[in-house]
Amino acid sequence: MLSLRLVTLYTRSRFVPAALAATVAGTLGAAALDTADLRLLSILIGLGVSAGVVGLGGADVQLERTGAISWQTWRLCHLVIVIAVVTGLTVAAGLGTFGIILRDTAGLTGLGALSATVLGSQLAWVAPFVWCAIAAVFPIADEEALMWMIQPTQSGTATAVASVLGVVGAGVYLSRGPRG
Repeated sequence: MLSLRLVTLYTRSRFVPAALAATVAGTLGAAALDTADLRLLSILIGLGVSAGVVGLGGADVQLERTGAISWQTWRLCHLVIVIAVVTGLTVAAGLGTFGIILRDTAGLTGLGALSATVLGSQLAWVAPFVWCAIAAVFPIADEEALMWMIQPTQSGTATAVASVLGVVGAGVYLSRGPRG
């Protein structure tokens, strides 16, 4: 059984309070704008996911790898919680439809997890946020696969890209962990 102390230590070492504060602040700011623009929604989701994926690795990854803890379970829980919190806050603020929010959050979280594995947890935020920012600022109308986060719910291509990023990113992160 998990002790509250262990969970508290984990959340502090993974910057969870700061990530949650940034996500809540971003969501409240976007809700104050009162717009249904998919580009703003993608940037908001990118901000929330970016804040959450920075904590995918601790301060000393090599030390964590020597521990007798099943890190795959902790990693999976961390990814699921990032998706749940960002999706829940965004839906609660009424900023978009559940389908788009969940699709974008899951895909960007997978991309962040892949970034943590390749670049390290300190730079895990770069890929999800930059991709969202580029898609929002420089949208290309006929590139549905590259601009998947700003596509409507019924876009099969956007759903496929988000699914692949989510599954592959999570799978690589769960098996290898963050870059040390």
